[in-house]
Amino acid sequence: MSKERIAGNSEWYMKLFSQIEKDLNGQSKQKVHHIRKQAIKQFSQSGFPTTRDEEWKYTDIQPLTKTNFEFTDKAGLSDSDIEAYKITGLDTYQLVFVNGNLQRELSFIDDASENFRIISLREYLKNNNGDPGSGLSQYIPLEMDAFTALNTAFLDDGVIIIVPKNVVVNKPVHIIHINEGLKKTITAPRNLFIAEQGAEVKIIETYGGMGTEEYFTNAVTEIVLESNASVEHFKIQNENSSAYHISSVYVHQKRDSNYMSHNFTFGGRLVRNNINTKLEGEGINCVLNGLYIGTDQQHIDNHTAIDHAQPHCQSDELYKGILDDHARGVFNGKIFVRQDAQKTNAIQNNNAILISD
Repeated sequence: MSKERIAGNSEWYMKLFSQIEKDLNGQSKQKVHHIRKQAIKQFSQSGFPTTRDEEWKYTDIQPLTKTNFEFTDKAGLSDSDIEAYKITGLDTYQLVFVNGNLQRELSFIDDASENFRIISLREYLKNNNGDPGSGLSQYIPLEMDAFTALNTAFLDDGVIIIVPKNVVVNKPVHIIHINEGLKKTITAPRNLFIAEQGAEVKIIETYGGMGTEEYFTNAVTEIVLESNASVEHFKIQNENSSAYHISSVYVHQKRDSNYMSHNFTFGGRLVRNNINTKLEGEGINCVLNGLYIGTDQQHIDNHTAIDHAQPHCQSDELYKGILDDHARGVFNGKIFVRQDAQKTNAIQNNNAILISD
């Protein structure tokens, strides 16, 4: 193992994992914990990436790795505290997470149960004796990204949404993640969205943070679209100016499905957005849109990858950025067209405006 690849405090997270594992008691034998152990093993072998890694060439995460972040169960917000994170005039199903933990009293999802399933990951695992089912971690190679492995190692809470065959969800699902700005805290939201054959759903993720203390959000979202399914996915990131935000989205599309991503980045000290989509059937449509605005000393990095694995598919990508003061922006967009993916149509545009010297 190369010592150059071990950046900062990787050992701290392995120690933190051991501490949490001791408190699991009988849960340490559950299937989900076997996944966690595989992930922490992968993370221990890779460590954090450095600028010597091609994928992280322009993003130095050393400031992030100098702090020993910890998890917390504290959550003291009321409905008035989250008002600023709601979308005015929009009727939605609502889930609110504070410091990584679902707040039932602030969430409105009960009337969704008749048409589709929406449940917190922690409740799902509890109800299924620690069995995450067939969807979680099925389409993510852990060796692909150290932060994905780290998220999986501390897999605990997040959202599972399953829309059955031919069901059209009547209003958007809004998932609000708020960090109270408690010093040196880490959250690891883990989401799984499954749209079965012919299903349609709109999902909004909002990430916000209070105060000025530094904290670390390490989020992973898996999205599976069966044939003819449609998912429109909005992600709005507006965390505080000291926050570190690493987000990885993995999308798996099947024949004739439609996926649209709208990714908005406004806050955070250091932000990395990873979006990976795989088009594994004919007639697929994939749209990736992004807008980022950076000021002061912000560093915003958008990495996208669209894998055309089958013929007769369309992908459109448009990212735009505005940078002021000493802010820095990185965009890296890859499009893979496999040998058998004939008659692929792929369009990509990236435009940025610098409004300071």
